[in-house]
Amino acid sequence: MKKGLVRLILVIFLSGLFLLPNFSSAASEDTIVITEVLSNCLVGEEDYNEFIEIYNYGNSPVDVYHFIFTDGDSADYIRVWEPDAGVINDPDIITETTTIPPKGFAVILDQQYDEGNQCYDFPAGTIALTTMNSALGNGLSEDDPITLFDDQEIFTQDYVVDTFGTPIKEEGLALHDDGLDGIPFDPGEGNSLGRIYLTQPDSEENWRVSESPTPGGDTNDPPEAKITASPTSGEAPLEVHFSGLSSIDPEARDLTYRWEFPDGTTVEEVETDKVFDEGGNQLVTLTVSDGELEDTEEIVIEVTRDSEFTVRLNEILPNPEGSDLEGEFVELYNYGDSIVNLSGYKLDDEEGGSNPYTFPEETTINSGDYLVVHRTESKLALNNDQDRARLLDSASTVIEEVPYQDGDEGWSYSYHDGKWSWTNTITPGEANQISGDVLGDEDEYQKVGIEKAKTLSDKTKVELEGVLTVEPGVFGEQYCYFQDGDHGLKVYFSKSDFPELKLGDKLKVRGKMSTATGERKINLSEKSDIEVVGSGKIDPKEVKTDQLKDDQHTGMLITVQGEVSRSSGKTFYLDDGSGEGKISVKDSTGIKKPETKKGTELRITGIVNKTTSGNRLLPRYQSDFSDKLVSAGIGLKIYLIIGFWLFVILNCLVLVLKS
Repeated sequence: MKKGLVRLILVIFLSGLFLLPNFSSAASEDTIVITEVLSNCLVGEEDYNEFIEIYNYGNSPVDVYHFIFTDGDSADYIRVWEPDAGVINDPDIITETTTIPPKGFAVILDQQYDEGNQCYDFPAGTIALTTMNSALGNGLSEDDPITLFDDQEIFTQDYVVDTFGTPIKEEGLALHDDGLDGIPFDPGEGNSLGRIYLTQPDSEENWRVSESPTPGGDTNDPPEAKITASPTSGEAPLEVHFSGLSSIDPEARDLTYRWEFPDGTTVEEVETDKVFDEGGNQLVTLTVSDGELEDTEEIVIEVTRDSEFTVRLNEILPNPEGSDLEGEFVELYNYGDSIVNLSGYKLDDEEGGSNPYTFPEETTINSGDYLVVHRTESKLALNNDQDRARLLDSASTVIEEVPYQDGDEGWSYSYHDGKWSWTNTITPGEANQISGDVLGDEDEYQKVGIEKAKTLSDKTKVELEGVLTVEPGVFGEQYCYFQDGDHGLKVYFSKSDFPELKLGDKLKVRGKMSTATGERKINLSEKSDIEVVGSGKIDPKEVKTDQLKDDQHTGMLITVQGEVSRSSGKTFYLDDGSGEGKISVKDSTGIKKPETKKGTELRITGIVNKTTSGNRLLPRYQSDFSDKLVSAGIGLKIYLIIGFWLFVILNCLVLVLKS
């Protein structure tokens, strides 16, 4: 009975292992592509000189020994070229291995290549591979598509590595040309079809005829520089976001980037921000290099500078004695030396309140004069407790915005000696006089939280407090980020003269709200606009990868985790099953990008930054990367399985002991 009991427990134990979750992933993560195919050799050579060229565009070596390809008629196993397969008379060829190094080429040759005229001169480092069967050696036809699998036994879409000729996606080996494009076709005897951009999809536009086949990739085409910029025009000072992410190298080599700006400054990053303070057409140049060849593209940013606008809000009476309808007014003052035409300009209260009032044509205000706009004319209804008055240009851009609160009846909010104050001496059409006890806050800056500040119009003056989440210089010399609770914001200072700041500093920041590439930020004027008032701590918020797209997370310190779904240069994407989230590593951080092979699991902390192409996560430091994922769900699943397993064992023991 004891032996039977031991056997029973052993069987249950071993069977229980199969109940544990399988965390392995399909092998289709390999970075191998088909890059050149020669199926129609010159007469007399066809039995020996057909070839398929493959390329490893990844950053890690890939062993293709287990790979198999099919032309829809038969399957061929890739094997090592061993000495008994014959001698290839080329000192640069590498045999006796099936491992392709990063950015390396391999050529699949027929077993009888050594018996022919050996017409190819292979570049140094080319890996020679061969086959087990006969799909090569007068086996390929000019109308045969090719499908490359990375498993010898499983012919399903999950294991397709790459294709040539867009075959119909069917299971098994019965793959054939879909007829939707002109690939494959007969390029002529002795000619091959080569992939133009080695990491771009298999499409008719991405294949070309080569009259001089180059097995082993003995070519290096220049990269193609591509600039995206937003905005491309506007009024100075104009902040523009530049990106070279659309640049491409045909051989998928790593590119370097160099931006040249009209003021003589240069930046060597794939993306950068630039503020243009001067008007006129600003020529910006991007040069990309693959280490040998380079390409350049230019773009012109149109920067305008309007003549100086010298009219400002001067006095606001929201709660007059008597009827509000008859007594309310907003006063403007021209402090400049010239007459100003206000035609088309607008007065408004808080956004979403009354309809804006548009000044009629030929409305002017002389130098040193006042213009009083009464409610009976403007129809603007100013709230008594708190509201704001706004002056807008003809395009509805806010020129000036003055918030107020806590005013008493018969008091006006007036501008005097560089600041706004409450006064019980009302002076429409005359110089303001401050008298009586001052009501409310004299400071024209709104003391609000970051969440509220993000809803305010550009140029609104605010005072904010928050904890520093990334220091100046990490992402760029001109900006940093800080956060209060679940709301973060970029702090921008064009002079780059920040005081000494460290992570965790609690800051008081005064400046104007602004927007660039869709991201809200606060602009500082002077070094004194930012002050350290204490210390604090912000823990990153855990979010799903698809939540990176949500604007509510812009400027925040967050953490995501998942599997790498795709990668290009310094940018890659994580997916935890909810959808992809974009990750970018900025050169200025000095971070060494970790392995981002498809399927690699990563946990990343960083700041959510908004660009014209959407949100992305910017890691700050090397320590923001981890390959140790946290998942309560998986742990719970394991514990439930183990608990069920133990329950079964105990019940079996009871049955055995009773028998």
